[in-house]
Amino acid sequence: MENSLKYMFMGYSVLWLIIFTYVFFIGKRQGDLKKEIDELRRIAEEK
Repeated sequence: MENSLKYMFMGYSVLWLIIFTYVFFIGKRQGDLKKEIDELRRIAEEK
């Protein structure tokens, strides 16, 4: 019983690590896209 709880805890830990990593990279990508959109708007306004 105790051994299975260790595996369950490890499994949930890995799952949460994957979720947080995914959310971090999505947030970073969203920030990069916002910067690119702002740059394109600035270029469009100049023309």
